Amino acid sequence: MLTETIQNHAEEVKRYIFIKHKELYIKDFDNCMEVLFFELSVQKKGHDRFKNSLEYKIGKVITMPFRIILKLLAIQK
Repeated sequence: MLTETIQNHAEEVKRYIFIKHKELYIKDFDNCMEVLFFELSVQKKGHDRFKNSLEYKIGKVITMPFRIILKLLAIQK
């Protein structure tokens, strides 16, 4: 149950905790911001790693003709 919650509801749970204990986060604002920016950095690194992966690049090449067709159809409307 804990694993399912972490995988599917992490943002909701964090939001609930932040709102419920807002005064604690305000009191320790510097640390809160440090953690927030660390999480953003980790997320950006993961995103960059994904965008630079071979699988992503192959998928982008394979779907290119479909994107071109969709653009042409949108222009004709």
